[in-house]
Amino acid sequence: MAERSSAPHTGEAPPPPHPTHIGGDIESFRPADLPLLSFIALGAAQCVSSRSAEIVLDAVLSPPSAPSAPGDSDSDAENLVSRYPEVRVVFHLHCLRCALRDLQECPAHARRTFFSIVQEHVAALATVLPDPLFTAIAAVLEGLLASVSDDSLAKGHCHVLEVQLMKIVEATQLELLCATKQLRVRAGELTLRFHHSIPYL
Repeated sequence: MAERSSAPHTGEAPPPPHPTHIGGDIESFRPADLPLLSFIALGAAQCVSSRSAEIVLDAVLSPPSAPSAPGDSDSDAENLVSRYPEVRVVFHLHCLRCALRDLQECPAHARRTFFSIVQEHVAALATVLPDPLFTAIAAVLEGLLASVSDDSLAKGHCHVLEVQLMKIVEATQLELLCATKQLRVRAGELTLRFHHSIPYL
C-alpha cells in the first residue's frame, strides 16, 4: 500500500509502509524475454521526459495483430503484458501518461474521451496493483464522468487533479523499475512510498 501520512509526533519512528502484492506464485522472468523486458524498462524511463519515446513503447507493449499458429506459446494471449503483472503495470502507467498529456492539448469537447481512458486504466491498474489509492482515484474519476455537465471535466476544474495523477504515475513507475531492477527480476511485492512526494497525500 502507499504510505500516506507521517506518524504522530511521539518520538517514535513511523511504521514501515505495507507492501502491495502484484502477483501470485512468482517465477523468474523467462531468459528469452529479458532483452525485450530491458528495452521496455528503458523506453518507460525515457517516456518520462520524451513524447517521441511513447511511440516506441506503444509498439512494444501492443499485442501483435497477426494470428499465431495453433499451440504457439508466444501468441498474443501470451505476450509480455498478459504474462507478467509487472509489465501490465508498466502498460497501464504508459496509457495513463499518454492520456494525461493528451488532456493538456486536446480541445474542450474531447476531454471526456480522454478522462474515460484515464479512468479505465486507473481501474485496471487497481486490479493488478491493489492499493486503495488507485481504487479511490478510479471512483473519483467515475463520479466526474457521471456528471452530465462537461464543466466538471473542464481544464480549470481538473488541472490540479491531472498534475497529481501524473506525479502518481511517475512515482509508481519509479518504484516498480527500482523494485525489479529495470525489469530484470520479479517484484512480487511493491511498496509505494508516496509520502512527501505527492503533496495531497
